[in-house]
Amino acid sequence: MGRSYSAATAARRERLHEKSRALVKAQQPIRVLRTLNWPEEVRLAFFASGGKKLPRVKYELSPELLPAKEALDNLIAELDPQDPAEAWLQKTAASFRDAARMLLAVGTKEFHEISKSLYGYPETPTHDPRVSHLDLAHHVQAFVDGYRDRDLGAPPPAVLPASHVAATLKERFDAFFGEDAPKVKVVPHLSARAVAGAEVVRIRDKTGFSAPEVVRLEHHEGYVHAATTLNGRRQPVLDAIGIASPRVTAVQEGLATFAELQSQSLDLDRLEILADRVVGIQMAIDGADFIDLYVYFLEHSDSPEESYDAARRVIRGGPLTGRGPFTKDVSYLEGLLLIFNFIQAALSRHRPELLRLLFVGKIHTDDLPVLLQLEHEGVVVPAKFLPHWARDLRFLAAQMGFSSFLNRTDAKAWLDYCDQLFEAAT
Repeated sequence: MGRSYSAATAARRERLHEKSRALVKAQQPIRVLRTLNWPEEVRLAFFASGGKKLPRVKYELSPELLPAKEALDNLIAELDPQDPAEAWLQKTAASFRDAARMLLAVGTKEFHEISKSLYGYPETPTHDPRVSHLDLAHHVQAFVDGYRDRDLGAPPPAVLPASHVAATLKERFDAFFGEDAPKVKVVPHLSARAVAGAEVVRIRDKTGFSAPEVVRLEHHEGYVHAATTLNGRRQPVLDAIGIASPRVTAVQEGLATFAELQSQSLDLDRLEILADRVVGIQMAIDGADFIDLYVYFLEHSDSPEESYDAARRVIRGGPLTGRGPFTKDVSYLEGLLLIFNFIQAALSRHRPELLRLLFVGKIHTDDLPVLLQLEHEGVVVPAKFLPHWARDLRFLAAQMGFSSFLNRTDAKAWLDYCDQLFEAAT
């Protein structure tokens, strides 16, 4: 039997559901990445110029953007910030509203300023105010550079065609999601190598993938992005938890990148790519144009195509002459740092329920206190789809429980001891 509610509680649940549905409908025209996508002819023209001419890009804005912004403004005014659930809806609606404002300012420096407020930027401090996300990116780059002449084993060849990747992911998703499994399609001219939605995971055609990259896509796109969308959509009251507003980007990308770490598919090359993007964003803030960024990424890659895509990711939406980039790609390293530290803290403090709560939908860690309260009230239901490492936490708890003790030790003392050994071993 289902839970019974008092008349007042039933009325509140009905109002929350009504406002949640209104938010889902209002945000539908606001498709940030789709709006900022570059058509294929831009790429062809750039390479036809020998990579010497700035691309010319025209963005097609939906005529529904302004009405969507106005609908969100009205919804924000209707919501009661004293009610925790309505306050969450209000913050999410405001994030989508600001995303609409950002798209309406595409091609200008205002676009960049709104992007910074939504996604952060390289010099944003971490939770340790002494350290920025740019500092983290530089640390990763220096760490990876230290392995340039070291033998870590041969990298796996990226020879698997998109059709093979799609068939493999379909088989694995069918086993994990059952009848709710997203379709997997091979499509041309995708802005990224793969993009996940609740219904479809798209794989870019004419692209070679390595075996570890297939595992990475399985866990990143499937067991995090698709899973949190499906878990959010099945919420009986607040189904708006299933839509990804900009304010949750760092946590969602951090959770997906942490999943790569748990599946042993986050290697040094991938980590370096994430760091290079952060540095590229700072370069564009400082004045680098698209060609400067293309050259920078080409120095870090042997692929002109991947270098073009990396430069495009940074500068899309803002002026191609620089000083106004799209800052979303700060979110991967920023989110990984946040999620790693959060999960370590949650498990070392014996709060496994908070880790699993991250999967109920598209949420931020800041939302956890109110979501836990709403779960107790039955407004939010537990996640149905959890990756294995989050469902069975015995192994992750052991890892994080032991590593949390390191925070109590003097790291320099251990490094001094090891450095003496390393020096003697040369």
